[in-house]
This record gives sequence, C-alpha cells and structure tokens, in this order.
Amino acid sequence: MAHRGADRSPGTTIAAWFSNDTFQQVVGFYRALAKEYKPPAGSDAEKRANGQLIQKAFLIFDGAPDLITSRQWIRNQHPFIGPASDVRDVVLTERKPIPKQQGANRQLYQP
Repeated sequence: MAHRGADRSPGTTIAAWFSNDTFQQVVGFYRALAKEYKPPAGSDAEKRANGQLIQKAFLIFDGAPDLITSRQWIRNQHPFIGPASDVRDVVLTERKPIPKQQGANRQLYQP
C-alpha cells in the first residue's frame, strides 16, 4: 500500500494510540476534524488468519488529496494486530520538510 513508503520518509514522525471505543466512534470523531481518504478501487480487503476482516480508515488533516502528498494524516484500524487485538489503533503520521544542506548542489526530496 502507498502509505507504508510514506511512513519511512526522512522527517517523518509517527505516534500511536489505542482506544476501546468502537471503530465507528473513533472514525466519526476524526471525520469532524479531517477529510476521509479512500484508497484507490481494487485495494483488497485485508483479513486476519482467522478470517476476521481488518477495518481501516485514513483521514487527512492538511487538505492534501492523498496520503503521499499529505503532511499529517491518521490511520484508524480494528482489530489491532498484536496481543490486545480487541482495541482500535490510531496512528498519526506527520512529515516535516527536509532543510536543504549547505553547499549541496542537489535539491533534497520534499514530499
């Protein structure tokens, strides 16, 4: 998925929270603050090994058209893949512009 590469860009910080609220409650809260982003059609729904569907919602705070160009967005997911699987995880990704290096002849990548 495209957002995984963005997670590893220089200048990127990631913070995660967990919630016991329902997936719909968490997404509803963030919909009031951000624009929901729907991945391109054809993205396969992910399932756990036991067949349980993994629900995901992406919300963009800075008005960017997609996750690649956004500097601030969240992913809400249920279930969390880990020991406490009956919680929702909310992952905030923020990217800062990378300053130009002094004396460098090339321009650094800035998403």
